[in-house]
Amino acid sequence: MVQALAGLAVDVVTVCGVAILAHVAPSALLAGVFWRVALLGATDIAINLLPLLQLDGHWALADYLDEPDLAARARAALGRLLRGGGANHWWLPLYGAASLIGGLALLLGSGYIWWIVVDDLLTSLFTGNLAEIVVGVLLVGPTEIGLLVSSFGMISDALRSRS
Repeated sequence: MVQALAGLAVDVVTVCGVAILAHVAPSALLAGVFWRVALLGATDIAINLLPLLQLDGHWALADYLDEPDLAARARAALGRLLRGGGANHWWLPLYGAASLIGGLALLLGSGYIWWIVVDDLLTSLFTGNLAEIVVGVLLVGPTEIGLLVSSFGMISDALRSRS
């Protein structure tokens, strides 16, 4: 559990440092940038603490329950339940459903928050010349592809699991 949460402790210290920089920044522009970075860092910490996706919170819960393959077993139990089969433990399909629905909600919410933070930049990039549009595609493409692949992977994992 300590190893799973150690990275989050470093993130907390980093966010605190950025918030301090925002407070003592010499200009309003720098203060705004630092506050945005601190807010995104705090949001990242909160998301990582949730045991829904296979992030730090999930691994800490799996260690606490002594279930190293918690996510795979939960998705498999959900898949069995959806196909009309039974579950060994009542909580496994429930956790699988919560992680699937919560994971999709977090992915959509993260995409929305990301859009709020960078929409001005992207709007100006996509309304500029060809070089600016290419930069905009390079900024948006990986994030959108990541959201789609992650969503598809979570849903197909739950439907394909047979163990």
